[in-house]
Amino acid sequence: MSLHFQKEKIEFDEPIYVGFSILDVSKTYIYNFHYNIMKNKYGKKISLLFTDTDSLIYRIKTNNFFNDLKFDLLDHFDTSNFPINHYCFRFF
Repeated sequence: MSLHFQKEKIEFDEPIYVGFSILDVSKTYIYNFHYNIMKNKYGKKISLLFTDTDSLIYRIKTNNFFNDLKFDLLDHFDTSNFPINHYCFRFF
């Protein structure tokens, strides 16, 4: 009996490095948003419940989040899918 093994050629190319870098940069943006925007605005009134690569889920204690959004946070949110007559609607 004879067994012959052939080495497989596995080549890692640049896309892995690019993907890693993109993920690293996105983490920087998401941490900046959390700590410098949301925590700065709400302090102890905000709790981070869940995070994923590109999303954060919060519990926020506020009287009216839409007023907070309109007056303090609108530059940081995409509200283009809100109804056109909503006071926080903004199309980019």
